Amino acid sequence: MVASVAMSYGQFSLKSENRIYLDHNATAPLAKDLPGQAQEWLKEWGNPSSIHFQGRGPKTLIREARQNLAKMLGVDSLELIMTSGGSEANNLALKGVFDAYSFSQKKGQRIVDRPKFLVSAVEHPSVRKTLDFLSQKGARVEVIPVDRNGFLIWKPTPACSMIRLLWFRSCMRAMRQGIFFR
Repeated sequence: MVASVAMSYGQFSLKSENRIYLDHNATAPLAKDLPGQAQEWLKEWGNPSSIHFQGRGPKTLIREARQNLAKMLGVDSLELIMTSGGSEANNLALKGVFDAYSFSQKKGQRIVDRPKFLVSAVEHPSVRKTLDFLSQKGARVEVIPVDRNGFLIWKPTPACSMIRLLWFRSCMRAMRQGIFFR
């Protein structure tokens, strides 16, 4: 949402000096030093997966970015999975948990217990659609209702494979008090 008012005649304006941006949860402007760095990065082009010379520069940039991010997060760089965005990351995480759970249960026999996911009623469509798909594959999905302010109406439930709760939703202006992992 962009709220902007020009001083003359109360007309709306998209001039950046008059703009107040209220949706940083969705996107935000670049950090001030990033455009200069990006110009340097753009000089390195090529397929980073290729073995020829043109791919070496981009591969080095990606490797360095991965190592820097891993250091910031206190993890090994090989533990990071980079995606093109949140929807792809949600899809990958949910299907990954389902596949890992299903694989560990199979071992040449019928699945004894289906994976169970708990999810809030206000999740992103990429989460809801992926869970709809997984429920057709046998996953159990329990939707946790929310009150009119977007806060969970939830009582503890038996063990599950994964709990996926949106931390913050700008359109609801509701922030979760905790994120749970199992």
